[in-house]
Amino acid sequence: MYADVTEQRNTQHQLAKALEEMRRFNQLATGRELRMVELKREVNEMAVRAGLPRPYDLSFAEDATGSGPAAA
Repeated sequence: MYADVTEQRNTQHQLAKALEEMRRFNQLATGRELRMVELKREVNEMAVRAGLPRPYDLSFAEDATGSGPAAA
């Protein structure tokens, strides 16, 4: 008995390639968002030093003390 698995292997290869592309995109997007939070935190710190209110609400990224990243 003989079964041609060429199409199945091609499909598996395409799926693996798509999964790797999505993984890389997710990694880049996550890194970009984390950097944006860092930059907004820096702007908030500069505003406080200048005697101004914090322009960005980063409560979603703070822990219960309000001083660091939220626990995951």
